[in-house]
Amino acid sequence: MHFVPYSRHRESELFYASCSCKAGKAQLRSQSLIMIRAFILFLFLLTAFAAGAQKKEALLSPELGEKMARGNLPDTLHLMLQWRDESQPPAGRVLRQYAPARAWELRITRAGLLRLLEDDRFVFAQEVLLPRPELTTGFLDLTLNRINTVHCRYPSLQGDSIRATLKEQSFDTSDIDLRGRIFTTPLASSNVTAHASIMATILAGAGNSSPYALGVAPAALLGSVSFSSLLPEPDSFYRNRAITVQNHSYGTLIENFYGVEAAAYDAAARNNPALLFVFSAGNSGTSNATSGTYSGLPVSNLTGNFKMAKNILTAGATDSLDNLESASSRGPAYDGRIKPELVAFGQDGSSGASALVSGAATLVQQAYRRAAGQLPPSALVRAALINSATDAGNPHPDYSFGYGALNALDALRTVSEGRFLIDSLQAGNLRTLNIPVPAGIRQLKITLSWTDPAAAANAPRALVNNLDATLRHPSSGSSWTPWVLQPAPADLQQPAQRGTDSLNNNEQITVDNPAAGMYTLEVAGSRVSGTQPFAIAWQLDTADRFEWTYPVAPDVPRAGDRNVLRWLGNRNGTAAIDYSLNGGAWLPVTATADLSARALAWQAPDTFAILRLRLRSAGLPDVISDSVVLSRAPSLRTGFNCADSFLLLWDHLPAGSYQLYELGDRYLGAFRTTTDTFALLRKSEHPSLYYAVAPVVGGRAGLRSFTLKYDAQGVECYFRNFFLSAQNGSRVEFTVGIGTLLNVGTVSLQALRAGGYVDVQTVTPATTSFLLADSSLHEGINWYRLRIRLSNGADVFSEPVPVYYFPGAPVLLFPNPAPAGKPVNVLANEAGRYSLQVVDATGRVLFTRRLDALNSPIPALSLPAGVYVVRVLSESGLVKTQKLVVL
Repeated sequence: MHFVPYSRHRESELFYASCSCKAGKAQLRSQSLIMIRAFILFLFLLTAFAAGAQKKEALLSPELGEKMARGNLPDTLHLMLQWRDESQPPAGRVLRQYAPARAWELRITRAGLLRLLEDDRFVFAQEVLLPRPELTTGFLDLTLNRINTVHCRYPSLQGDSIRATLKEQSFDTSDIDLRGRIFTTPLASSNVTAHASIMATILAGAGNSSPYALGVAPAALLGSVSFSSLLPEPDSFYRNRAITVQNHSYGTLIENFYGVEAAAYDAAARNNPALLFVFSAGNSGTSNATSGTYSGLPVSNLTGNFKMAKNILTAGATDSLDNLESASSRGPAYDGRIKPELVAFGQDGSSGASALVSGAATLVQQAYRRAAGQLPPSALVRAALINSATDAGNPHPDYSFGYGALNALDALRTVSEGRFLIDSLQAGNLRTLNIPVPAGIRQLKITLSWTDPAAAANAPRALVNNLDATLRHPSSGSSWTPWVLQPAPADLQQPAQRGTDSLNNNEQITVDNPAAGMYTLEVAGSRVSGTQPFAIAWQLDTADRFEWTYPVAPDVPRAGDRNVLRWLGNRNGTAAIDYSLNGGAWLPVTATADLSARALAWQAPDTFAILRLRLRSAGLPDVISDSVVLSRAPSLRTGFNCADSFLLLWDHLPAGSYQLYELGDRYLGAFRTTTDTFALLRKSEHPSLYYAVAPVVGGRAGLRSFTLKYDAQGVECYFRNFFLSAQNGSRVEFTVGIGTLLNVGTVSLQALRAGGYVDVQTVTPATTSFLLADSSLHEGINWYRLRIRLSNGADVFSEPVPVYYFPGAPVLLFPNPAPAGKPVNVLANEAGRYSLQVVDATGRVLFTRRLDALNSPIPALSLPAGVYVVRVLSESGLVKTQKLVVL
């Protein structure tokens, strides 16, 4: 056995070895803790960085935020930005601003945007998108939305002195349908488009060019504002020009957020209480929402974040039978609010629907101003239009038709009959309105609207001040709350239910078959900052209501054509419809008209008569329409346009007489009734260039012709056309057209001879189109003209027409000999086949030209006197040579 001797040195080694081991383990543990802590710190910083990046992306629109997340921000951006205070953002080039909403339109670099995102004053930014018109081809039907009935029942309401603007490209200021009613603005686009002109005509056309160009408000004043910026104009722009309606028939892409533009329009409406903005809903109804709560669903597809504003009206589009157009954009708004608020006729796009609603708004404004002496707040205009709308789609409001189809007639009745209230309240206040309801009412309908303060851009909910409406019937203890929709994606098709509305600044209550008595509407300020004005409109529809809305005087149904008969009523079932001509027996249209459809297509008889319609239904008195003229329109044309007079002609129609119209400073006016089918007018007495004619049936004017600008029809003083139509050798044949046979004795073809023009053929025409001929052409240029000898012996001459003749030669040079320094005419018998050279006596080519036209002049060459050779060449070589003598 081996023993190791004990020593203190060894003990020390063992002690230090043990300590070193313990110290190493401790050091290892310490290092591990440091690494763990460092890793945790790294994760924390990484999470914080990611959270910070996400927070920054949340300050951007979905599309812009996605570009930032992917690192795809372009070097330069065109942005709309909201800033927290009134100072100018410290980066970017300012293009435009709307100060009340702290909205800025900027050109900014990527680095500039990233720098602004670090600023606490940054609220939200979105990319500026290119606006596009919401297509329409201009087909207009004023009968669907009862605008024609307004023109009949309220003929003095034409939008007189109401000033509206169209924000898009400029409309045609020379359009005679807008004559005398255009005001200029410094913000108008220099680009004139047909779309803008059609929108102007729908809104305010005078019907001067044709009966089909009559708009909603034919006395309204119109201006134009470019949509190069999508922000509202400065408040002073609207106030200084007294603008109270602005139409927006355009869109961008589908956007589902409350953007800078939406906030700006809400602020502009709040700052200008009488100003109403109307937007087309869009034509993306078959597309899916691209972001937000409804992403991927074929809903919430309004085109542009500005349409998410609360204090505006958006208009969807229907066909002529109130069916929603498939392309019409649907709601809801990004936060579940009801969009569009209204629908209107827009068979070719929601642009036209928007213009119709804008026009109806001008009529409501005029009606209120006539009664109150001042313009109404836009909240009342919205309440009146929404409350009067005809329910469509699901019962009560829905996300496709909104509150229903525009009914301009009931909207005007609401205001004209004083069925509205304007008031205000503060937080915790309660306002009441007593509404007496007589017996026999089918439905009581009430709408509350208010112009809400703008929310911050990108707010999760746009509503700021929340008012709540409740209707009570004290005698029975019953109460009713507004109709509300369920905004959850799975519930969008559910019908409206009663409840508390905390999303919309329009609330609607209806009561079917209400008991007679006093009803009290309570409006409570459940969440209000400051003072909140509001407006209420109500309507009482009687049981078994029925009235014709088309045709009404002065409508003129088209004889022998499809006409859509229209009525208003709240009764279901079927009815018989009959018609009578000139007070005769009643003849059947149908025995099974669906009353709930409120329309029936009817092929009218092809005759001229005074027409009346009758509806018969069990339990309902017979309802007879206004008497109207059934007719076709004549075709107007120019007979001649001479220095001192002009002749208008039209087709003979089975009418007793005809009414003539001429255009004045603003409108067509009747000036003569005649039994003839022509009118000879002296220019000194009739300086206008525009005329129309209508048949007179039973002492009343029928369907008017399209308006004719008589000097733009290609007809001169009797001559409509005169041209060479055939040439065979030395024989020529001319086609002749004259405007009329009235006062025409003979027509002669004249040829220029050595002593002047001589007759070569004379006829007494039996028609206004015929042929004249001559067989005595001479080589070179021949000149012909027409002479009309009138019945009074006076002669009228046409402009001369040249005929070229050069038998046996591909080209003809004239004059030859030619004066020195003068051009020489070269006539070719076939354009594009030959080329020509001028060669001097030494063989030097002085000039070459391809004969691309029948007449190709050789320019002055300043050739000295002498003889030159002209070569005519084709692709196959030399065709002919000819001498050219220069004197």
